[in-house]
Amino acid sequence: MRLYYICFFLILSCLILNNIDAQTKAAVIVGVSDYPDKSGIPDLQYPSQEAQSLTDLLTKQGYQCYTLLNQEATKNNLEMSMQALTEVSKQKSLEHLIFYFSGRGTRIEDDPVFSTLYFVDEDKDELDECFLLSDADPADPDTYLRDDALFEFVTQIKTNATTLILDCSFSAVADNTSIKGYGESKAEAFDGVNVMKEGDVGALENSLVLSASAPDQSASDGTFSALLLDALKAEETDTSRNRDLSVAEVYAYLKNALKDEQIPYLFDPQQHNPTLVTLPELPTLEIVSEPLGAEVYLTQGQRRREYAGTTPFLQELQKGLYRIDVQKPAFRRSPVQELELNEYGRSYSLESLVLKPIGIHGIVRDKHGNLVENLTVIVKQEGEEIWRKEVERDGSFHLNQAQETWLRLDQVYEVSVIGKNLIFSEKVNFTFRGYQDVDLTIPVTLDTIAPILLNSAFSSSRVTPVEDLLLSGDEVFITLQVTDDELGNQSNLGVSSVKLMLGVRGSDELWPLNSVVKAGEQPKGQHEYQFQYAVTQNPDAIEEWYVAQVEIVDKGGNARLCRQNEVNINFSVCPNVLIMAERLFNDGAYEKALEALNLATAHTDRSRYIMSLTHHKLNSKQDALEIFLQIGDQLPYLMDQHPDLSSLPRQLANRLWRHYLDQLANRRQDPDFFNLLIATAEKLNRSQDAELYQSYKEKLIASKTTED
Repeated sequence: MRLYYICFFLILSCLILNNIDAQTKAAVIVGVSDYPDKSGIPDLQYPSQEAQSLTDLLTKQGYQCYTLLNQEATKNNLEMSMQALTEVSKQKSLEHLIFYFSGRGTRIEDDPVFSTLYFVDEDKDELDECFLLSDADPADPDTYLRDDALFEFVTQIKTNATTLILDCSFSAVADNTSIKGYGESKAEAFDGVNVMKEGDVGALENSLVLSASAPDQSASDGTFSALLLDALKAEETDTSRNRDLSVAEVYAYLKNALKDEQIPYLFDPQQHNPTLVTLPELPTLEIVSEPLGAEVYLTQGQRRREYAGTTPFLQELQKGLYRIDVQKPAFRRSPVQELELNEYGRSYSLESLVLKPIGIHGIVRDKHGNLVENLTVIVKQEGEEIWRKEVERDGSFHLNQAQETWLRLDQVYEVSVIGKNLIFSEKVNFTFRGYQDVDLTIPVTLDTIAPILLNSAFSSSRVTPVEDLLLSGDEVFITLQVTDDELGNQSNLGVSSVKLMLGVRGSDELWPLNSVVKAGEQPKGQHEYQFQYAVTQNPDAIEEWYVAQVEIVDKGGNARLCRQNEVNINFSVCPNVLIMAERLFNDGAYEKALEALNLATAHTDRSRYIMSLTHHKLNSKQDALEIFLQIGDQLPYLMDQHPDLSSLPRQLANRLWRHYLDQLANRRQDPDFFNLLIATAEKLNRSQDAELYQSYKEKLIASKTTED
């Protein structure tokens, strides 16, 4: 018989070794439902089924499983399996070892010889918790598997992580054989499974225990393991959303599912929390639309319609039936489509969804209801014009697909019309809801008399760099040419006076100007009026001035108000010449910007940066380099830390790179100089150079610190 066990052990070791070479995860799974009648130990219903189900699941997860069910689950067979794994682990350490037991447990008096032999430090209850295998005999406690012995087996196997899963109790409940314990308690309190104690010489390195209940509680047949199998397959277990189900996640699932029925117990003093299984990859859904950037909405079951992202859309989703639609401001919503995602790891896609642009349509009518042409429709948002179009011959106007560049959801827009013969246009507001057509009617009042304002002209005392960018002390000259058209030849009619109002954008205040010069008579009742205004303000930022309105009164007392868009005179007042130069640079007037910079008597780092960029734009590459080097603190400009300024051009960065390299020999001990080198390298995507100089700088700083 002894020879038989030796041969069995050798064969088992070879089989395990061959498998472990390919798989570094192993599981020893023990399930005992049937106990010999002679033992007097009541049978259980579920353990062998649960152990087999766990074997099937872990095998699919890449575990090499060694399963002992019912009569195979003898103490000797278990010891040989554990010893064989021990020998194999000496050749190749396991990534993860799972030991699972489902059956009955009990408690017996501590074996002091065994405890002394294996250096096990028992607690005050002087009891050993035992696992009853299929050959357990209450008349012979040596047939029990003591927790001390299990402790010794586990600690001998070399593995990165060990998880013990125990579905048993250690005392019975009278008249309730579904409780997975045997025998009555011999102490009021006990310590639980030996391997759960932190005092076991620290031998449980990289190990933890998950049990069906706390050590002093009972566990019912068919409860814990059934939920454990559910937990290892449930999406709800994956609270970290990484598809790897850790022991802690499984424990949380079990604790929530069991509630007060029985409380599972997790002993993980070193908080290893290894991964038990990995869920299969979720199905992915891909959605594209024309145009792109449409919002994707998903509805699953009775849930509310929820935003999921924008196109192009590619996302992992839970399995199930989805109702899908997309929407984009300025386009009609797509029809709802249904798609069932029913396979893990599969990619699903919808055909490209072509969205139809919404229409904004309108007509222009006079007070008699007639359709009006030869006018221009203007759309404004918060007072700023953002769109205009000529009215068609039938008095209608329509917005095309270009609307998507400025229309915004839930924004209010103002629509009116302008034209040469227009006295008044009602301003019609609409709120853009984004996904339905808009129909508008614009009422207007027309002037049947020819226009009164013929022409407007602007000039100023500033010649350089441009006359419409002014500083404090400059003067503005505005000339208006007006007429009363054909009525001007009648003695009782004609122009009587012209008043002009200046405004500043962003302010409701207007400044009235009276004409300072009335020129002589012009052909056929035309008159020319001149206005003068001296700039006395020195603003903190650039102010945009404009002629807000012109009031023209004829001799009969009839007044005509010409609004801003009819006069079309604008000028700006700058705080100083440097800001003026920056404005010109941003407008692309580089030569004029350079003229303004040359007017400055003193410069800042910012103005030198603007001047450097200006020379670069004008292809004065050397001047651009030399002026940039005059900047006191160059680093912020290399690192684009001024988001309101243009980024440093790559060509200029290249020149700076070569210049800094030329200076390297003389500045090797200057950490600030290496900051410039590093920033320039990063600007040029020279990552290796940046890392090299960063490393050198750190060593330089460390060296200086050591010297200090």
